[in-house]
Amino acid sequence: MAKKLQFVSKMFLQLFFFFFLLSSTPLSSSQTNEETQTYLDCSPRPFICGGLNINISFPFQIDGRPPSCGHPGYALRCIKNTTLVTTISDREYQVLAIDYANVHIAVADARFIGNSCPVLADNATVDLSLYNYTDLDKAVTLFMNCTFSGGLPPGLHNLSCYAGNSSFYVVGDGSSNGAGESCGSVVQVVMHQAVVDLVMKDEVGLGDALQQGLTLTWTAGDGWCDACVADGGLCGYNSSLVSKKHLHLCWWLVFFSWQRSCHQESFRRSQVCCACLGV
Repeated sequence: MAKKLQFVSKMFLQLFFFFFLLSSTPLSSSQTNEETQTYLDCSPRPFICGGLNINISFPFQIDGRPPSCGHPGYALRCIKNTTLVTTISDREYQVLAIDYANVHIAVADARFIGNSCPVLADNATVDLSLYNYTDLDKAVTLFMNCTFSGGLPPGLHNLSCYAGNSSFYVVGDGSSNGAGESCGSVVQVVMHQAVVDLVMKDEVGLGDALQQGLTLTWTAGDGWCDACVADGGLCGYNSSLVSKKHLHLCWWLVFFSWQRSCHQESFRRSQVCCACLGV
C-alpha cells in the first residue's frame, strides 16, 4: 500500500510539473506559428544581386524579410538587379563581398565607381558605431590644390591625375604635418593596404585604387551572436522595449516551438521568452 501511494504521489508530481510548464509557456498557438515563420524567414538563404550570390543573415537586412532578421543600419538593396548597395555614414557604398566567417564586408564608396579622378570635398570615412576598420585597410591623406612656396614637404607624393601638379598624398594621417595650411583642402580616405602599395609604386592611379574599396568588420552581434549560432540558433533584433536600449534575440527550437533566449555576459538557454538588453 505504501509503495502504491509513493508511486501515485510521484506520478502526481510529474503531471503537476508537466502542466505547470505548459501553463507557463508564453507563446499561444498563433504566436508559435508566427515565431516559426519568422525563424524560417530569417534563416540564411541565397541572395543574388548582379555577380554576387550571398547567404544573407543577421545583421544584414533585405527587402521582404521581417525587421527582426537584421539590425538597424545594415540594410542592403539590390539596384536594377545588378548592384548591391548599403548606406554607411549617410553615403551609399557598393557591396563587393560579405565574409561571415571573418565578419568582413568589402565596400567601395559609390561616388568613386567609374571615376578615374574623383573630386573629394570631404573625408571618406565610416561610422565606427556600426563598423570598424580592419588591418587590411590603410588611411591616406590627400592634399588638394596646394601651393608650396618653399618646395614640396617631405613625404608627399604627387597625384598625377589632377591637373597642375598641385595635389598630393601621404600614407597615414598627414593632417598634423602642416602641409595643409598651403592647400585648398585636406581629405582623408581609407583603402586596401595592397592597393595603397600599388599607388605608391605608380602602378595604379588614385581613382582606380578608390574603386577597389576597403574591408570593414561589423559590430552588431559582437559578443553574443557567435554563441547563439554555435548553440544552433539564429540571431535577431527587436526594438520593441519601452527603454531606449536594444533587444537582441536568439531563436532556437525548444518544446517544439521557436522561442527567444537571452544572454548577458555569456549565452545561456532559457525555456521561456526572456529579454536581454544590449547595445
